[in-house]
Amino acid sequence: MDNQTALDALALQHQRLTDMLRSADSGIWWSSDAAAGLNAEKIKAQADMIGAALDELESLIKKINA
Repeated sequence: MDNQTALDALALQHQRLTDMLRSADSGIWWSSDAAAGLNAEKIKAQADMIGAALDELESLIKKINA
């Protein structure tokens, strides 16, 4: 796989994540899970998983740029 293919794949996933976040509650963000009927614990767990994936991607991008 070449660097451009890897970066294109990353851009696609970035767009997917952006679209999902913008669609949550029609773009309205609530300060508590009760207001929007969301499970804050599940959202935090998913955010942690996304953070770990972004950490790995950051490391890979640093290697590509080196």
